[in-house]
Amino acid sequence: MTYSIRDACFESNSSSSHSLVIANGDIFELSFSLNETRQGKVILSGQEQGYTRWFRFYRPENILAYLIIAEVENQATARLEAFRKDIADMVSDIRPADILPVMRWNFPVIDSAISYLEGEYGVEFEFLLGRDDTVSMLGTGNLQPLTGYLNKKDRLKALLFHRGSYLETNPQNGYGVQPKFIPTDLGEDDFVADHDEQVVRELQALEDTNRMLEAMIEGPENNDN
Repeated sequence: MTYSIRDACFESNSSSSHSLVIANGDIFELSFSLNETRQGKVILSGQEQGYTRWFRFYRPENILAYLIIAEVENQATARLEAFRKDIADMVSDIRPADILPVMRWNFPVIDSAISYLEGEYGVEFEFLLGRDDTVSMLGTGNLQPLTGYLNKKDRLKALLFHRGSYLETNPQNGYGVQPKFIPTDLGEDDFVADHDEQVVRELQALEDTNRMLEAMIEGPENNDN
């Protein structure tokens, strides 16, 4: 039996799949929000519309928030429910609460990643959660355990700050109806656009090879005619 394995792809138990694409290279052109960086504090949060839709995330703060939520979500059920109860008691009806300290206390991997980013980029982080967000913003779609990103400095850096890296999500049972354009946190992005240039180059190379083979089959006599 032949298996087809897609690297850097992990699947949920709901027929949807999310992909983390990490580009090669050591040129990092992206950064956290410039306004927040100047103020010395980067604000993280979940997505109001959740993660069960066609969407690409390029902004470092949005990918980092997703990784943190996934780390929390992948804990044992009993521990997760206890954690959610703790943060529900923190959140006010008036203003969102910064739950990152509780996350860091409960989950060493999150603490390690935030400590690294704070030291590397000279900023502090908050993860804001409002009263109505306690469920919708702490779920990514019941992913299988997602590891190897927050606790790997080089991999995390490439995922967050390389222009060619991104996170792609899609709706439940929606893979067969992919849209022509996928919305992103930078605007709309063609499904095969700048960040899929490698695919385009490979297709072009295949076409060139086919033309060369056809010319060889035809032979020099046919080419002279």
